[in-house]
Amino acid sequence: MRFPLRLLTGLFVLTCGAWAVVNDHRCEAAQEAAPLIETTDTEQSLQGEYSGRVRDWYGYVGRAGLQLAARGDGKFSGTLFLDGLPFDGWDRRNSWEVSGTLEGERLVLTTADGQSKLRLRAGREFAWLEDAEGRVCAGLSKVRRRSRTLGAQPPRGVSVLFDGERLEGLEGAKINDAGNLSVGFTTVDPVQDFELHVEFRLPFEPNEEGQGRGNSGVYIQRRYEVQILDSFASGIEFNGCASLYRQRPPAVNASLPPGQWQTYDIHFQAARWNEAGEKSAPARISVWHNGILVHNQVEIETKTGAGQPESPEPLPILFQDHRNQVEFRNLWIVKPD
Repeated sequence: MRFPLRLLTGLFVLTCGAWAVVNDHRCEAAQEAAPLIETTDTEQSLQGEYSGRVRDWYGYVGRAGLQLAARGDGKFSGTLFLDGLPFDGWDRRNSWEVSGTLEGERLVLTTADGQSKLRLRAGREFAWLEDAEGRVCAGLSKVRRRSRTLGAQPPRGVSVLFDGERLEGLEGAKINDAGNLSVGFTTVDPVQDFELHVEFRLPFEPNEEGQGRGNSGVYIQRRYEVQILDSFASGIEFNGCASLYRQRPPAVNASLPPGQWQTYDIHFQAARWNEAGEKSAPARISVWHNGILVHNQVEIETKTGAGQPESPEPLPILFQDHRNQVEFRNLWIVKPD
């Protein structure tokens, strides 16, 4: 019989010595198909997601997950989850913040209450959880999940903006040495209603904070920005990744670590205007971040941030250059006939 959740939570945090590590390193989440950006950096090798299984003395097999982000100068912060990672078992209730500092190639994290520790060593891609007395109670292996819509192929007959080789319908786009698009380009054609698929990859910038951390955006009609930012392991942020900038945060944080490819699938309906040039209906948007619905038919009341003023005139989509080395690939757009 499974323990009541409150009791199970207390056992997990306070009496981990009664748990035994289950040597099952499989992850039920899909693995990242594309390679990570190559690096020998200790901080980047430790940052990411971890998942594992634990068992209590009554035979109940549980799961735990960890999201861990580098914060510069050897500092790390993250969250430990009971029952698995977000969107892979976590019940959105039981979690604990952790933080710590790298010493050489060894990282020791502690929960905010100081009752539990996580120990990681660079290069081994494995973490073990200890209680306050140093007894090992769980083992977590590094996992690399991928977006549910990564590599999505366009329907026949739609406009493919960039397929890895050919550029079509883009202005100012440049292919970098890795074969991806650098930031700072627009669609040639203005847009009204559409569906857009975007794949993007953020740089690893542990010493930056807030809006300086992998900043870009998809500026629809150069008016409405869907924010691109490194918000991994940061909770739900008002101006974080997938936010409607300065208007609405995403319903959930679906961010993956920087260096891994992520996706937006955007369905947009332009604002409607009457013959007198008056707005009769606001723009509406739905956004899937890494295949997770984070905005569902949300009304956009006015332009976001530094966007162009609203008007009946359609404008193109801007892929914003915010002086960060964000990359794009596999861009295609579906417009109504």
